[in-house]
Amino acid sequence: MKQLSGLDSMFLNLETAEAPMHIGGLTILDLAHAPQGFGFAAVRQRIAERLHLMPSLRRRVVSMPLNLVPPFWIEDPDFRLDDHVRHLRLPSPGRDTQLAQLVGELVGKPLPRERPLWVFYYVEGLSRRRAACISLIHH
Repeated sequence: MKQLSGLDSMFLNLETAEAPMHIGGLTILDLAHAPQGFGFAAVRQRIAERLHLMPSLRRRVVSMPLNLVPPFWIEDPDFRLDDHVRHLRLPSPGRDTQLAQLVGELVGKPLPRERPLWVFYYVEGLSRRRAACISLIHH
């Protein structure tokens, strides 16, 4: 168990449903040059294999009664990788405007506090043999 710094605690306290305080990333993948078998299962497997290198990704926030002290990070006893690594597919024709709309929807919602504060989406169905990775992680 580790207590959050004052700055980290401030980012959690400033967050509202209208103003999430996480950051997001978008990566477009050109699948025309991807190795045989590359896809969601391969990406999920790679994340699972390397998750031990970043123990903070298995920690969640626990607030203290009455919020008299900053919250703590604890190892999430109920951690499930499937809650954090998700598979989505854009409907045909998979235009960039559809992807932009999806990114806006995902980034615009706060991350659930009852789990570690990150999520990764692998998005298939983009035009021109592409896929996308969308990552969200709280400060």
